[in-house]
Amino acid sequence: MSFPKKTKIKVLGTSGSARDEFNMVQESSNSEELLKRCLASCEKLGAKTELIPPLNNASQNQSQLDTDQIFIKNFAFSLNELNINKDGTVTWTNDDSVSHDIYRSGFKSPLLSKEQSFSFTFNEEGTFDYIYAIYPSMKGKIVVK
Repeated sequence: MSFPKKTKIKVLGTSGSARDEFNMVQESSNSEELLKRCLASCEKLGAKTELIPPLNNASQNQSQLDTDQIFIKNFAFSLNELNINKDGTVTWTNDDSVSHDIYRSGFKSPLLSKEQSFSFTFNEEGTFDYIYAIYPSMKGKIVVK
């Protein structure tokens, strides 16, 4: 199995052990060997996985993006608004040269370094605005139906 550079793995229904393995991969150099090891560990633990191929441009249209992915690049979120279903999970990935966080009433991500990700599951319907806490003009919206 061969992976394009910067391929990410989405781990679904994770156990603690699968989450630990996933976090190790996300924080590492994202080498092919680590990705294979993560997939094997998740499979052994019974967690379902999904490969997320790299994108070339963080400012692509929503239709071109995996519907639950938002990227941070050039002090901007890749989408101003994202529509998801109830119980859907959104993953923000920092592709910027500086660290960022995601803040909204109800959650605050850790400070994300380059290539780190944060995921949040929206269990209620509604419209949820979020910002980068240091630059509130950097903002987006999740609409949950």
